[in-house]
Amino acid sequence: MCIWGREGGIGDEILKYGVSGIVDWVLVVKVRINREECIGCGVCEALCGEVFKLLEDGKSGIVEAFRKSDVSQGEVDEKLRDCVENAKESCPVSVISTE
Repeated sequence: MCIWGREGGIGDEILKYGVSGIVDWVLVVKVRINREECIGCGVCEALCGEVFKLLEDGKSGIVEAFRKSDVSQGEVDEKLRDCVENAKESCPVSVISTE
């Protein structure tokens, strides 16, 4: 029986699959840009514009939707991992890091 009093609800799914199946989809990827070393080439924005943007100072930053404390740090959903990793690997000066 469902923990909310009726069969077939989300409680049954939790009991059947466990909490880990629910938590997996909220994993985040931490992204950081060393803006001091950024040359502003725009490769990251071209490859992953959902996360990276060239700012007014000519250097790359994290778009506002994913920004944390400042433009050089952010957290993105696991769904954007490939996009971010592609930009990271393609950066000619290797200023993008993830964890």
